[in-house]
Amino acid sequence: MPRERHTTLTSIRKFSQSWVKLMEFPMIVLGFVFLGLYTLEVLSEPGSTEFNLALTGSFIIYLLFAFDLLTTLIAEAPWEGKENGWRGFFSRHWLLILAVALPMFRPLRIFRLLLVLSAIESLAKTRASQASIFVVVALPLVWFTGALSLFDVERGANASFESLGDALWWSAVTITTVGYGDYAPITFEGRVVAIFLMLLSIGLIGSVTALLANWVFGGQRERH
Repeated sequence: MPRERHTTLTSIRKFSQSWVKLMEFPMIVLGFVFLGLYTLEVLSEPGSTEFNLALTGSFIIYLLFAFDLLTTLIAEAPWEGKENGWRGFFSRHWLLILAVALPMFRPLRIFRLLLVLSAIESLAKTRASQASIFVVVALPLVWFTGALSLFDVERGANASFESLGDALWWSAVTITTVGYGDYAPITFEGRVVAIFLMLLSIGLIGSVTALLANWVFGGQRERH
């Protein structure tokens, strides 16, 4: 019996390791599809065919990401103490953990973009690619998803956000810390979205600055 149990656990581990390797690129694609479906959900009339399709598709993809986190956990087996154990696991996969844990709560739907960011991050192999990915991909995603999330919770309650364009303008001035104050969320959920957008944008801009500085000064050290 113990031998059969060990054989079963080994098979599950091998399947999980194969899944993680095989699904790296498909999960990136699914992340963007997930964001697209969320956009369709927000812009569609509740109860319409498009709305129901987007809602169902989003939930299916969300379950796939939850399964991907589970297989990653099994594949790395942090309880065995390898690669710094649980501490190393959380430091490597905190984006995916947050992405699975938070987006189903309406005020935290801004974190849906973490599904995309967690997958894209694995593609960054060098300092230059990290800086490029954050500048070209992460910041626009934060800007758009922040606007979409705010529009989702503020429309109908706040006359300042009657169109997605208004929300996009607000998101842009918030990310850049300009803060004109011509648009502001009034609902509790909208303010929660605003707080997380501010924290995310500060973190991303700080990361980009640090990566670029590291890239520039690292290159100078290599030449000397």
